[in-house]
Amino acid sequence: MEITVLLLIWKKLTKQVIHLKNIKNMKNIYYVINTIDKDKVDFVEIVQNPNTIRYSLDMSKFIIKTPVGVESDPSFVSNGNVTPVGTYTHSEILVLLDGNEWSLTEEVI
Repeated sequence: MEITVLLLIWKKLTKQVIHLKNIKNMKNIYYVINTIDKDKVDFVEIVQNPNTIRYSLDMSKFIIKTPVGVESDPSFVSNGNVTPVGTYTHSEILVLLDGNEWSLTEEVI
């Protein structure tokens, strides 16, 4: 009886470890959206809320990201209500954020 219980526990733990490994390989998808389309974004489908989104320096665009593991576009993108300026991976969005449209640059004297 104890061996059966231990085997069941082992199976469950093995499934959880496999699930965690799969999650580790999943990534967010980032979208740059024009600020005029903010009211069309369904914030239930993304990680941020309206108060936590990152805006470009001129406030003309903002960035949203999907939850980890979501591989399809949010419905407001797939149904055509919002057309992203661009779609990016994590490493790509970091490069974009380092640019002068998103970050202040210091002048070297």
